[in-house]
Amino acid sequence: MPPMKPMTVKADQERVQALQARYPDQDFEAIDVTIALGRAASSVERMLAERLKEYDLTPVALQVMISVMLADGGPIDLTTLGVQVRVTKANVSLVLQGLEKQKLIERATEPTDGRRLRIHLTPLGRKRLKRLVPLTLNTMEEALQPLSPRDRKELRRILRRIDVIPAPPS
Repeated sequence: MPPMKPMTVKADQERVQALQARYPDQDFEAIDVTIALGRAASSVERMLAERLKEYDLTPVALQVMISVMLADGGPIDLTTLGVQVRVTKANVSLVLQGLEKQKLIERATEPTDGRRLRIHLTPLGRKRLKRLVPLTLNTMEEALQPLSPRDRKELRRILRRIDVIPAPPS
């Protein structure tokens, strides 16, 4: 099987048009908007992932480190952590293993509840995060650079209106 070609905006539009040709009585605006939303999110995610490569981290790993920092060493369960970073409990477990292997976090089981963990950043993890937060902010700023402050505010308002579906249980 030949390798798949990356989808472009033009290819996405052609796919929607092809669907519309097969189902002429249907309105494909929602699909078109959803594809554009997904493409934009993927683009920003790839941009951040590229910048995190030199630190051997993924965007999800960075989000986990931030959640760990914000939990301030307090007990946290994998399900809660997964909801915070929008991945499954199994994925969180793998990310934590990787962060622990890189000596960026340390974790221990909560003595009173074996399902919960006490996780904290190591000195190396704190140092790394101190560099990565500004890098992330700069990356997001660059990604949103084409939007005016007014457009950003409007986009945030619109996106919050559709972000009403609870995360699926893991």
